[in-house]
Amino acid sequence: MTESHRPRQLEKRATFLRDGVVPVRHFLTEAEVGRLTSALERFMRETAPGLTDGSVVTSQTGAIRALDNLAVDPFFEALGRSPKWMSLAAALLGHPVCPAVRDEYSNWGWQAFFSVPPGAAESTPPHQDNYYYRWEPSDTLSLWVALDAVDGSNGCVRYVRGSHLKGLRRHSLSEHQAFSQTVADYGPDDRMAETSFDLEPGDLVAHHGQTIHRSFPNVSGRRRWAFAMFFRSTRCKRDEEAYAGYLRDLAEHGRWRRAVEHRATE
Repeated sequence: MTESHRPRQLEKRATFLRDGVVPVRHFLTEAEVGRLTSALERFMRETAPGLTDGSVVTSQTGAIRALDNLAVDPFFEALGRSPKWMSLAAALLGHPVCPAVRDEYSNWGWQAFFSVPPGAAESTPPHQDNYYYRWEPSDTLSLWVALDAVDGSNGCVRYVRGSHLKGLRRHSLSEHQAFSQTVADYGPDDRMAETSFDLEPGDLVAHHGQTIHRSFPNVSGRRRWAFAMFFRSTRCKRDEEAYAGYLRDLAEHGRWRRAVEHRATE
């Protein structure tokens, strides 16, 4: 970090610690957005059709809605180790971070792509990322970058400010294809504390692993593409007992998905 960047980074960290979420404008240049978008398009065209590990989520029409196993591709393997991304994550968490690549905790790595097409009625349920991962301490965050212009009409993400300071909430089974769990008691107080950000391509939002967030349907005529990497501090350890409980929940969600897919073919 250069001296000229230090005050801005400290300001971003203060906001992140207080709210559990902070925008970073112009994180990627126009050229970097173009390279990332091209790599995703190539991945969907050449690699995704051969993946049978459940990491590719599609709609009933066959369109790709989410990708998880991106790190099988050399471009994304290198991106997960990028000093630009890792230094921002470390500055916000205040501790060195592990790269967002495949490791002993994930065969898929720690990257994701999300596609919300025009007119998509499906919304993302309120959830906390660390409910899935179960890191202790909870020094984790997501760096979510917009690849298209994002606003309230095409499915911007809404974050509950300060929710990361209150621990993990109780979750229950979700009916969303790509998100197996949702906060069970999400209510008016959560909605009152929500914030969202209008974004341009290359703008980034960092949110803590325990910040509750959700998104609404895309009621516009524009798509919403986004790419995210998930980082944890090097001192994080997994709560194996809690994670085993999540895996049982995930298996139940898989049974629900298969039932839905079966009904759609009847």
